[in-house]
Amino acid sequence: MNDKFNQFRKRIGSSQVIGSRGEMYIAFLLSQYCLVRPVANGTDDGVDLYCEALIEGVPHSHFWV
Repeated sequence: MNDKFNQFRKRIGSSQVIGSRGEMYIAFLLSQYCLVRPVANGTDDGVDLYCEALIEGVPHSHFWV
């Protein structure tokens, strides 16, 4: 039964792990200056983060990373 289950499990490659770590690092750096919301994994089309700049503590201009 385990073999049957394992054949349907998705494999995660090292490049996906590195990419995920990179996204989180950039989100961490940007969070000093703006609100950062990650895009759900596997649903993006090249956009990894939704951001809103903060101007004097007020959310302003949206941008994507």
